Amino acid sequence: MQHRVQVGLDAAALATTLRLNEVGGMEQEELNGVAQEFFNGNFPSHAELTLNPVEASTIGDEVMLSVRGTLDTTFMEIIGQKTMPVGASTGVVYNLQRPVELALVVDTSESMAGSKLTALQDA
Repeated sequence: MQHRVQVGLDAAALATTLRLNEVGGMEQEELNGVAQEFFNGNFPSHAELTLNPVEASTIGDEVMLSVRGTLDTTFMEIIGQKTMPVGASTGVVYNLQRPVELALVVDTSESMAGSKLTALQDA
């Protein structure tokens, strides 16, 4: 279950970051709401799991999300452990303004001889 929570939160962080980048900024309440909406869409509810609302924050160009809760146990009740803590946190960097390096490989072998190579060079 821990892994599923982490995967759902990671997906929510990526989607929240994309939305934040699209709109250029959000107030804290809106950021929490967007993060919760994306988390809910990526993590289906489970009867045995109780999660607190997703907490979202921005630190510089990083979006941080975290969620905590408890998981009801079955077998561990025998030793008196009725619940186990569950939680996840993640961070995504956004708004990078670095130039992109692009490499292009051109096939100049015999298979491109004649009009194929000329058409490629014209393009």
